[in-house]
Amino acid sequence: MSASAPAPAVAPSPRLTSELTTGWEFRFDDEWSLEQVQEAPPDEWTEVALPHSWNRLGEYRVGRTEATDNGQGKGWYRRTIDGGLLDPQLRHWIEFDAVGNVADVWLNGEHVGWHAGAFTRFRIDLTDSLDFRGDNVLLVRADNSDPQPGSTTQHVIPLLGDFFIHGGIYRPARLLSVPPSH
Repeated sequence: MSASAPAPAVAPSPRLTSELTTGWEFRFDDEWSLEQVQEAPPDEWTEVALPHSWNRLGEYRVGRTEATDNGQGKGWYRRTIDGGLLDPQLRHWIEFDAVGNVADVWLNGEHVGWHAGAFTRFRIDLTDSLDFRGDNVLLVRADNSDPQPGSTTQHVIPLLGDFFIHGGIYRPARLLSVPPSH
């Protein structure tokens, strides 16, 4: 009879992950400025959960019906993050699995990053803009505008194709909290 070796100890992950599925508000509005978004009362927003797209497709036929919504433009998302629940000794990153097609991100009125490309995961470090004493307002502007000359999506691929670029935060998002050595 042989003695079996003890199972190796597994170290706990230093990464804390908080899924950001609920608590989002949305408005599709090409004309809204950052100032209007920051001052908009709750009744000007619609509650949504992620993943979310403002488009409704799914009709695989030559002609579309009124059930199709393939609108292109800019949509705004708003969510509050409670800084009092976050460890100020860690770095806090927001991770999006995809936003179509260009994403701009603000935290507490400060532009903290952007990403171009509708199909790739990206992260933005929020730490330096977080208030660890209370609520933090996260704003995301998703833009799937037609890639015309002079538009914000002019050079963002794909420029053409037989498929549609959904607008919105159409894949999951989460908050990652990691040690500074991350």
